[in-house]
Amino acid sequence: MIIRIVAISLALLSSSVMGSEYKIDLKLNDLKLSKFEYVPAVNERERINFRYRDEVKSYFVHVPKSTPKEMPVVVALHGAGRSGSSMVDAWRKCSDKHGFMVVAPNGVGNNWDVAIDDSGFINEAMKDALNKFGKSSKKIYLFGHSNGARKAISLAALYPNEYTAIAVHAGTLPELTKSAINHQASALPRVGIFLGDRDHIFSVESARETTAWLEKYGYPTSLIIMQNHSHWYYEDFDRINASVWAFMSRI
Repeated sequence: MIIRIVAISLALLSSSVMGSEYKIDLKLNDLKLSKFEYVPAVNERERINFRYRDEVKSYFVHVPKSTPKEMPVVVALHGAGRSGSSMVDAWRKCSDKHGFMVVAPNGVGNNWDVAIDDSGFINEAMKDALNKFGKSSKKIYLFGHSNGARKAISLAALYPNEYTAIAVHAGTLPELTKSAINHQASALPRVGIFLGDRDHIFSVESARETTAWLEKYGYPTSLIIMQNHSHWYYEDFDRINASVWAFMSRI
């Protein structure tokens, strides 16, 4: 059933509704919930600490078993109030199926601030994970949920050379100014904004504004409006991530 839903979603992604805007219906369950509760199945004690600029920083990581030395990496940025454990929990099934590493850095105070440039820490967390597990990568994908989505969009604008593709769920950044765009990039990665049509925090209009300024500066950007879907990610992250990975990894 899930395979069929994903196949339908990918077919819809190839059919434009309005310019670079698309609609998909993954038959998600979040609107049926009476309670919105989620506890990651990844223990907080699994975080990996390392030193960065005389500070102790940390991240979570998932590496599929029996994978080659060279493999793609998904850097996954958590939502506000959570840690990277939620991202590793959400992405490990997709990671095992498609053979990529997941690195989930922990933001300061379980949060991300788009006004702070912490790209150095995020990159060093990824490099530390690759080194610890004896891996290398030529394809780095960036994902963010909610508050992490806003951070991912800002990183796409500031450091486009560092990522193969970027996708975000339930987050927009329409107020980023043109001065924050890196005009020196040799190539601009594609960006996908996945947003529920019933998201009570981020509006579809704010997503359209975000898409518009990214496209203005040359980013191939797609807005994927998820029908009958709210802001809640944790009930259906396997289905959502399957479509996100299909978007990010397509050639």
